[in-house]
Order: sequence, then C-alpha cells, then structure tokens
Amino acid sequence: MTTPGRVLAMAMALLCSGGVLLRAQSSDRFDALIGLARVKRDAGDPAGARRYFEQAREVRRFGPAEQTEYFWTLTSTDTVAAVRAGIDVLDRSPGDDTVRERSIMLAIATGNEPAVQMLAGAGTKREPGRSLWHRRLAESLARLGRHRESARAYAAAVR
Repeated sequence: MTTPGRVLAMAMALLCSGGVLLRAQSSDRFDALIGLARVKRDAGDPAGARRYFEQAREVRRFGPAEQTEYFWTLTSTDTVAAVRAGIDVLDRSPGDDTVRERSIMLAIATGNEPAVQMLAGAGTKREPGRSLWHRRLAESLARLGRHRESARAYAAAVR
C-alpha cells in the first residue's frame, strides 16, 4: 500500500474507532448521571435528582426504568411535568397502575381535567372490568358538570 493509502486507512480506522469511543464515553456519562440522580433522590434532594436525570436525558433517551424513576422524582418537584412524564411512562408500560393512579391524582391537583379523562379513559379501555378507572372518569366528568356522561361512567363502574 502506498504512503497516502496507509495514511487514508489509518485516518479511517481512527475515525471509526472514535465513534466507538464517543459512544462508550456517552454511555459512561449517562450511567454516572443516573447514579448521581439516584444518590440525590435517596438523600432527600428531589430537585438535585431532577437536575441529574435531565442531564442524563440529554445524553440519551430514557429506557422504561429510567423514565419511571424520573416520573417519581417529578411527583415531588413539578406536578405539571410529572403528569407529562407519567403519560410517557404509560405509553411504554400501559399496565403500570400505580403510575396511572398517581398521574390522575396529580392532574386533578393541577386542574388538568383533559389529562384526567385521557388517563382514566385509557385505563377503562385497558381494563374494562376494573371500576377504579370508570370512577376516576366519572368524577372528572362530574367536576365539569357533565352529569349524564358521569352517570354512564359510574354505571360502568358497578357492572
């Protein structure tokens, strides 16, 4: 191989290995930030935990476990953001009833009835025989003065 050919081959090898190195550094940074977020959370500093979770999210997209941890951290720091994060968790894990219930309670607390109805409605579709989601939907409709619809949802809850 000629000298220019060798130089080109070495440059290509370095460029290719640089991508692997950057991915490894990115993964290590993500893991470190998640670790710091957990330490802050466990130390009773949810605001600090949130900062580290958000820095980690800038490095790469959360998996289901990290998204759920982030949701629970937000429940004590930012209820509006927690509702959005809860919806994200439920998009990936629709059977997580504790996240669904907590998201509904937070949406109620912030006056976000459309989110309550969306979350409860999705729960009724997922588990039509479970009265909890029908009741949450009926309560929301009643708060909005939509009494006929509320009565239908309550009736579905007792079937």
